[in-house]
Amino acid sequence: MTPIWEFPCEWYRFATAKCYLRSRSQASISPWTGRRNVYGPHAQFWVIEVSMVNIDAPLSFQIEAFLERVGGSSGLIRMGSPMQPEPQWNMDIQGIDQAFADGTLWSDGTGWVEGMLPPKISVIAPEVHSAASAVLGGGLPLSTERVLRRGDIIEFRRGGIADETPSMHRVMMDAATNADGNTRVVFRPPLRKGLAAGDMAVLQRAQTVFRLSDDDQGQAGYTPPTTASLGFTLIENVL
Repeated sequence: MTPIWEFPCEWYRFATAKCYLRSRSQASISPWTGRRNVYGPHAQFWVIEVSMVNIDAPLSFQIEAFLERVGGSSGLIRMGSPMQPEPQWNMDIQGIDQAFADGTLWSDGTGWVEGMLPPKISVIAPEVHSAASAVLGGGLPLSTERVLRRGDIIEFRRGGIADETPSMHRVMMDAATNADGNTRVVFRPPLRKGLAAGDMAVLQRAQTVFRLSDDDQGQAGYTPPTTASLGFTLIENVL
């Protein structure tokens, strides 16, 4: 089994970043009418494109060594979206400070944040390979609209363990919970592998498995003495 190296979260210091689902369809042109017929998408997979500028050593040396250890496009990298480390629900409430019961705050004038979604929840019912939705629950607020929202990113871990199966998905529709705190979430791409009840669904720092797009990615250019710029493109390792 090829080792999988996780790109450290503390290195997410990107000047520019893209993280998107790329679709691949098949097209044909009618020889009689010129009509373009499109079939698909036959595949959807994640792409990450990032650039890092004005990186000071020794961080630049560490990132170079990480990419060299991966071994170009032959190695596997776990990484998530640089722009979406958590659900939109959490982003909305992070700026809302809660006070103590007597209305006071901490000595620095701040309170604490409560009501955040948990970092991990559970799959409630099994789903088959190629399914494009799943029932999730366990720790979500009850009977609440838009708990998970269009554009959120989730990751599935079978048996609670991250493996080589690409398992990061984009939520396609707002999802409300029922009285039990469960919700059916519609997502893309469809499942690359089936799910069992009790499998983990990751809401914070969801990741998937990538390969570098080619062996020349991640080469640093230096402005003497030790300031570097580098960038790389990752393609999801669809099995």
